[in-house]
Amino acid sequence: MTATPHASIAVQSGDDLTPLRRRLRRVAGQVDGIERMLAEERSCEQVLIQLAAVQGALRAVGQHVLACHLADALGAVSAGALPAVAAAEEAAYLAGLLAGVSSPRSGAIPAGPRTLDEATTWDGLAEVEHMVSIAVPDRATAPAGTTAVLEASGIEKTYRRGMWPAQRHHPVLRGADLTLRPGEVVGLAGENGSGKSTLMKILVGALAPDAGTVVHSGRMGYCPQEPVVYERLTCDEHFELFGRAYRMTPEAERRSRRALYAALGFERYATTRADQLSGGTLAKLNLGLALLADPEVLLLDEPYAGFDWDIYLKFWQLVAERRKTGRAVLIISHFVADEDRFDRIVDLREGKTAPR
Repeated sequence: MTATPHASIAVQSGDDLTPLRRRLRRVAGQVDGIERMLAEERSCEQVLIQLAAVQGALRAVGQHVLACHLADALGAVSAGALPAVAAAEEAAYLAGLLAGVSSPRSGAIPAGPRTLDEATTWDGLAEVEHMVSIAVPDRATAPAGTTAVLEASGIEKTYRRGMWPAQRHHPVLRGADLTLRPGEVVGLAGENGSGKSTLMKILVGALAPDAGTVVHSGRMGYCPQEPVVYERLTCDEHFELFGRAYRMTPEAERRSRRALYAALGFERYATTRADQLSGGTLAKLNLGLALLADPEVLLLDEPYAGFDWDIYLKFWQLVAERRKTGRAVLIISHFVADEDRFDRIVDLREGKTAPR
């Protein structure tokens, strides 16, 4: 799915402009400081430091404007005001913009006009798009009467390294098959580099296969190996954002959020920003976002990395509850412990899957 260009976002009269005016005054003061430094013939290094401060202040302004409008825009998506595909793209685009403004990690903005400066950082758009638009899946839907909620057949994927004529081909998947039925807990095991994460990304639609088909029914939840979060948003704000993208009512989102806080034991971090969370708590938030909308199919990539023993046991309690309600769970890992907790285990070797 590709994000489309959008018109500039204007601040409405009803927004709280006091923090915005304060940020704009700060920018103006910093620009005046640069003019004084130039008049005083300060060193280039000092001027560049001040320019970097101005850039950071401008990003804060952009973040404030986007934050004012993000809830309203996603609320329109929730109300069905846009066609399904357009709604998913709008949500993904706005969420990606906020991620770019908030994140210090480097990245390049895709080509095309944008509402922010072309130098704004952008990271992980493909995964953000999929995670937000998963409420309106655009994958093939399983035909009525089939027992599988997820079925992948003949999946092939080859990565190309280097440039022509010295380009090298590295086959990762060579006809992998996988079936997931209601109420099943399936483990996908393989060595590091065997293609587990590649297969997972293909299953959720974040990566296109070179060959093969993926068919699923029902809503999918995806917990990637590397959390896709916005550093300047709190845990509560993450749940609210994803709840709107999933088209959940505010009451349903808050009810699910409270249950997940209690189950995973991190309610005390509800108002803590993501960039201040420990690795284990970040993993809980990552898992909670995947579980928020109670998806029929839950795909987890190394989900319990960083969990202590108590949370590890609570994780398996959540999985057992999903099994009882007919939800399907796929867990991938480079090794599978507690094999008795799984209904089936599938090994991925040399690009192909085989039942254990």
